[in-house]
Amino acid sequence: MADPETRYGYRGGTTPTPKDPYADYWTFYGISSTDPVANIIKNRIQAGDDPNDVFTEYAALLGTGPFTPKPETGGGGGGAPAYSSTRQAAQEAMAFESAESEKSRVFSAEQSRLDAENTARMNRLRDFNDLLREAMGYQQSAREMRFGLRTDPFALAGTFSGGPMRGTTPVEAFGNQLQNFANAPLPQLGAAPAMPQIEQGISQVQALGAPPVGGGFGMEQGGIMGAQGPDFSPPGYSVIVGEGALNGDEEVVTRLNNGTVLVTPLKGGAQFGATLGPTSPTASSSFAALSPLYRSLGFSNVPTAAPTGPNWGYSVSGGLDALTKLGYRPSLVRQQGKPEVYYRDPSGALRHVANEDVFNRSGFNWNDVLNLSPEELGRYGPMGAALTAPPADIGPGQGAFGPAGSPFLTPWGQLLPNPYNVTGPIRWASPSDIGGIYSAYGAAKTPWGTGNAITPEQLAEMVGPRPGPDFFTPFPRGVPGRVLGFR
Repeated sequence: MADPETRYGYRGGTTPTPKDPYADYWTFYGISSTDPVANIIKNRIQAGDDPNDVFTEYAALLGTGPFTPKPETGGGGGGAPAYSSTRQAAQEAMAFESAESEKSRVFSAEQSRLDAENTARMNRLRDFNDLLREAMGYQQSAREMRFGLRTDPFALAGTFSGGPMRGTTPVEAFGNQLQNFANAPLPQLGAAPAMPQIEQGISQVQALGAPPVGGGFGMEQGGIMGAQGPDFSPPGYSVIVGEGALNGDEEVVTRLNNGTVLVTPLKGGAQFGATLGPTSPTASSSFAALSPLYRSLGFSNVPTAAPTGPNWGYSVSGGLDALTKLGYRPSLVRQQGKPEVYYRDPSGALRHVANEDVFNRSGFNWNDVLNLSPEELGRYGPMGAALTAPPADIGPGQGAFGPAGSPFLTPWGQLLPNPYNVTGPIRWASPSDIGGIYSAYGAAKTPWGTGNAITPEQLAEMVGPRPGPDFFTPFPRGVPGRVLGFR
């Protein structure tokens, strides 16, 4: 049965007020439940302190309840209790204590927040550094793969097709992708980067991704060469089996006499172990090895070629006469310093390419444009009708022994002769000279630096077999993987 107060509340239609559990304490110790110090007392009790101890402590400080001193009166008609100043001082001290406690709590909470943020920042900074190191490794791999793309069978075929090079070959496109990847800028953070900077850097590194992956170009990935795979008989012979998985170098597999198989990466371009200098090849040390090729064509100086600028093609020392003697007949020409480009069609007529759109739709490459003097351009061919649409894809070719459309250069810009124009000097070169010749063509490039190498096997097919077994050794002997000759 409800107590009288509760029954009264029900009858009155109101909700009874819950009884204060500390009501007796407030009365006994003479502290009002609405006094500012009451909140401190309640907080102490809720924190686990004994109520008797807390009330006794603060009643003694305030001088209330059992600790109320006897009032003293002053003269002149009465006075205030003497302990009022003591109570005020106690209240001020407790207010200060409460404020300091709140400051300490706020400081502690802020410090915890800063510690958590700093821990998260350091963890993300560690993630960034790990990703950055991985990206730097990827870029180094891309540089190594880019260096390994020295043989471009598509460009080599286009050079001798009798027409201009059309567009970009798969190998060149892959090389450009590798070059762009290797040169992509990596984010750099300051000494004390904030979290937004770190997150932005992580996003930039992640956007870089892994190096581009190229397919098997040309015949390097060739298939079966025998009933059970490559023909390794008799023991001691070697077979090129394709490009390695690490950085694109070709791999040579050799079956040894004891039946084991040795896989050797083939680096560099000197498959014949050529060294064109006392220690390492240089431009000057390579002249002696290549001079027989030029002497046979009547050159007293080695001609060179170099790019003239973006979208402005290339120029050669000796001009058109040097190119003709070396066995080249470019299909894209312009007058030095003039923007007009001319296409030399199969009939020999020079046709002005109407505009840049026609040039691009024709699949031409700006880097293949040869710059000529006005006199050279005038005698290169008669002027024909303007080229207003892409030429036919298939036209009369020059044959296997015709002039090449694009020059082969050594790493130092020396113009190598078209192999078909120096078949004799190559075929009958001495064993001491042939290594340098093979090395030079094995590292050949275009005027703009893209790979256009001719392997010794390809060169042998062009010029014919060399006499005697000692004139042609198809695979390297000596230290595997050593980079020799031209690079």
